[in-house]
Amino acid sequence: MTLLFSNAGEPDWEVSHKGHGRLEHRQVWVSGELEGYSDLPSLSSVVMVKKRVSRGDKDPVDSVQYAVSSRRALSPGEALNLVRGHWSIENSLFHVKDDSFREDRQVLHCHHRGTVMSLFRNLAITLLRGNCNLWSTKESLIGRAQRLAALPITLFSITA
Repeated sequence: MTLLFSNAGEPDWEVSHKGHGRLEHRQVWVSGELEGYSDLPSLSSVVMVKKRVSRGDKDPVDSVQYAVSSRRALSPGEALNLVRGHWSIENSLFHVKDDSFREDRQVLHCHHRGTVMSLFRNLAITLLRGNCNLWSTKESLIGRAQRLAALPITLFSITA
């Protein structure tokens, strides 16, 4: 993919974002030139995102990400959302499991027990995302998990 973007020229889209003590600048290129040239089924778009992160007086850090998509006529904004979307798993599942269920602090001496406990935590998070008379839909997932962690017996009072 590097060769595809070796003469990329001007980016299709640029965006800057400031927050959390850093300035992030992204440039996005989208190409449909590999459609039909690959063994990947349905390959339609290839994306390159160059990112520069500056944190105060420290030297800026540059990185490049590549992505492929089956969507045709992918706009640069949509492409950037797809590339950045990989963090949604971290923010919506692992963060909740680590902070609310303290999964990283669990010490189980048998691998199978750890797998079963992880499955139970995933089930609990799935239940927490649903509607229930114990919390409002405006309450955060972490707040719901902390409420159940404090009073786990309340889970048995849930009615469908």
